[in-house]
Amino acid sequence: MHIVVLGAGYAGVALTRRLESRLPPEADITLVNDGRDHVLVHETHRAIRRPAVADAISVSLDDLLDRAELIVDRVVDVDAEAGRAELADGDTVEWDYGALCLGSE
Repeated sequence: MHIVVLGAGYAGVALTRRLESRLPPEADITLVNDGRDHVLVHETHRAIRRPAVADAISVSLDDLLDRAELIVDRVVDVDAEAGRAELADGDTVEWDYGALCLGSE
């Protein structure tokens, strides 16, 4: 079984961490995000006023994940019915179960 979570905002990180703790080890979990960090969006106002705190409002996804594979790339297309997403580098990621947690822009 392969589960893919698209997006590492609050929902994507929380879901991935819960899956890691509740699914058996043979379940493969992949998190796809366009960067290596989870940004604490509700704290960005601090970085606007004081750019020196910018590093303090992001957390490395490598530090947050226990066993999920991290793919750093931008999702450009999702075919939910087929169970796959196209990434900006031309690769695709396929899943048995997928979660779309890309947030808003």
